[in-house]
Amino acid sequence: MTPPRPVTKLTRPEPNAIKVNVDGALFADGMMGIGVAIKDHDGRVLCSRAIYTTAKGDIQGIEALAILVGLELASFCKVIHFCIESDASNVVKAINGQSFCFLSCCNVIDDARSLASSFDECNLSFVRREGNNLAHSIANSKGNWQDGISSHLYTVTLSDLI
Repeated sequence: MTPPRPVTKLTRPEPNAIKVNVDGALFADGMMGIGVAIKDHDGRVLCSRAIYTTAKGDIQGIEALAILVGLELASFCKVIHFCIESDASNVVKAINGQSFCFLSCCNVIDDARSLASSFDECNLSFVRREGNNLAHSIANSKGNWQDGISSHLYTVTLSDLI
């Protein structure tokens, strides 16, 4: 019998730092979703984005695209010091240069690396799905919006704060 996985909760960034959580979703109907939530050190959502469109590639490519969209939103919001979290371990390792890119999305990974290097401080790390609830819910919301949180996602936002 395998021991239960430890529960992962949202960890707050250092005071005055920003956290960007991202996630991608692939739906059975050939559509994809991307979710991004930018939060301050108190867990308040400063900016968010949902994309729902025709899928472009496999799930690894969609996860890589979610990271790129998160970086683009951080740039748009003029965030220069932040950490970005994704639950796509292989993509995070490829962007961080910890593994060779065998994925089908190497061009998106290269774009993400390039954009990440333009910030004063940008740390990309892996987080389990349980620590990425809001971005996961946004990606699965099948919506297209920026700078707001759909009312049905408020409970997810609040649970991340607890």
